[in-house]
Amino acid sequence: MEKKKVVFLLKELILDGGVERVTANLGKAFEGFGFDVYYYVLWEDEAVVKGLYGDNVFVEPRNSDNKFKKTSAALSKFKHFLSDKDIDIVISAKETANIVAFLTALSKSKTSFILTRHVDFKGSGQKLGALTLKIMYALYSMAKLSIVCVSKDLANEVKAMPFVQQKKVSFVENAVFNQAVIEQGLAPLNDDNLQGDYICGVGRLKHQKGFDILMKAYSICIEAKEDMPKLVLVGDGPDHDALIKLRSELKLENSVVFAGYTNNPYKYMKNSKLFVLSSRFEGMPTVLVEAIALGVPIVSTDCPTGPSELIGHIDGVNLVKVGDHEALAAVILAKLANPQAIDKKAVEGYEFTNAARSYLKLTQE
Repeated sequence: MEKKKVVFLLKELILDGGVERVTANLGKAFEGFGFDVYYYVLWEDEAVVKGLYGDNVFVEPRNSDNKFKKTSAALSKFKHFLSDKDIDIVISAKETANIVAFLTALSKSKTSFILTRHVDFKGSGQKLGALTLKIMYALYSMAKLSIVCVSKDLANEVKAMPFVQQKKVSFVENAVFNQAVIEQGLAPLNDDNLQGDYICGVGRLKHQKGFDILMKAYSICIEAKEDMPKLVLVGDGPDHDALIKLRSELKLENSVVFAGYTNNPYKYMKNSKLFVLSSRFEGMPTVLVEAIALGVPIVSTDCPTGPSELIGHIDGVNLVKVGDHEALAAVILAKLANPQAIDKKAVEGYEFTNAARSYLKLTQE
């Protein structure tokens, strides 16, 4: 019997991006189910993409700076790719890829299409206007496809949009961890900058992640607690220089460590006394799920969306108002005094194969 084939369609690749990581995880689960798995990236450097996704990667070169021309060219080539490879399932992530998938779905009746939304619509990083997005999601829902949101709140937000066909919208957990991820957390740190205890934040260094808020909170903590552990930030991104400058302004050069990008952030998380999510907005924060799966005590903002529905109902969890660095400092200090981890059962739906089964179910309905 011929293997079924799935392709993951992305706009671009960000090495330390959560969407890219969960896409790779989902691909591994589909491989485990016996699928031939492909990755199609609309515009990116091929060598960089293969570093994360392996050999079954197809990349469209950046042959124009005009977004309309780039998208039109990508649409034509992607349609040809689907026919040539006889693809059964398309799963797209991020809005440009969703648009290409939607337009392709209009003429590919035998292929199952799943469009995914990974971030809150109100986030400051959203390039498309609110009205444009509402029109787009209404149109998506009228085509022969499924729309997946990575949190219940996000799914409800889409369902509430005018003219959206609610039956087309589902909440499905991200593919965040498996046993291999847990084992990576046990790897030795081998980092000379991390002698002794530390707390950590993990993610791309950009405004969304709120690391500036975390550093301001940490400056309060270090004044209040004589033996305050160091703060380690794992990741890279456009705000790196601004955060280095803020570290200097707060006189935290000896206390805040920038660990940079790594393909194994799990060992930093597992060895930390506390994991802190300081985000201004998310969809469902992958790193928060990972920290819980690794058995690490956590502190989180009550950002839209994800943390509240994931852990807000659990006794002892005190989610912090977004942007309130004083409240964040108080909760960090309280959690360090009583560092109890959340039961891992809270995130069991985010295991690779559990998430992949939910996606497969959508293609069979």
